[in-house]
Amino acid sequence: MMQDLYLELKAELQEIDQEASNVIQRAERSYRVASGKLQQLKTRRRDVHFDEQQEILYFKEVKPQFLKELIFHSEVYHIETNKPVASKEFQKTYYSQSLAGVGFFFERNLSLYNYFRLGRTDLDEVFFKAQGGETDPLELVPGYLPGLDSEVNELYSYKLGKLQAFELVHDFLSGALAGLDGTAVWPEPMVQQELVWTDSKSAFIELVYALIASRSINRGKVQVKALMNGLGRLLNVDAGNFYRVLQGQRIRKIRTPYTSSLPVNLEKFMDDTDIR
Repeated sequence: MMQDLYLELKAELQEIDQEASNVIQRAERSYRVASGKLQQLKTRRRDVHFDEQQEILYFKEVKPQFLKELIFHSEVYHIETNKPVASKEFQKTYYSQSLAGVGFFFERNLSLYNYFRLGRTDLDEVFFKAQGGETDPLELVPGYLPGLDSEVNELYSYKLGKLQAFELVHDFLSGALAGLDGTAVWPEPMVQQELVWTDSKSAFIELVYALIASRSINRGKVQVKALMNGLGRLLNVDAGNFYRVLQGQRIRKIRTPYTSSLPVNLEKFMDDTDIR
């Protein structure tokens, strides 16, 4: 239900990306859409009773997706509306300073960023579960902030969303600088095309296990869950209980229907390309 809401958000953002006439207009409209969807998410959250794992999933993966879009488009809007109307050199300095600010944010939150990038789960109950712990292991909660709840899952969810947003902001600023240098691939940097896995979940899981078995990632030195989570975030698909799915695939007559179809489809694609 909540993933459907996120897909609605991405579809609306893609529509805006195609219709808007400039970066500022796109960012402003996209921010409003993301804000509305985030409010809908919060409303749905109040109507659902989560078990422990669902609660962790919500604060670690679901909510940060919405926050990422909200924060990214807000940052782009403020960056572009405050950009100096001056020489190219002034604008390059402005973008470079903004890029340095992004780097500073990553440095301040490096522990959480590495936890996220490594696909770690050992502290999930502390970071993303209500009443998960009495202490904040990464010390992200400043002691001087008044009125801050003792539970830290909301804060970590926000921080994680902001880190993901700032990855996009970093790419945006790098593209803007490349555009001023005349080295940009695209004339106007903005949102990259959203990648969404549109085949079955079992096909996704089969593909990830095939990559593990072939040792194609990190020379085989990667945990299954880390790769599932990493590719899942990239392609907006939740693998769920992938081990159970694998067990079901092992007893099927044809155990690898998806990966077995890949060479056939690739051959057909090449044949069609040859004809053109």
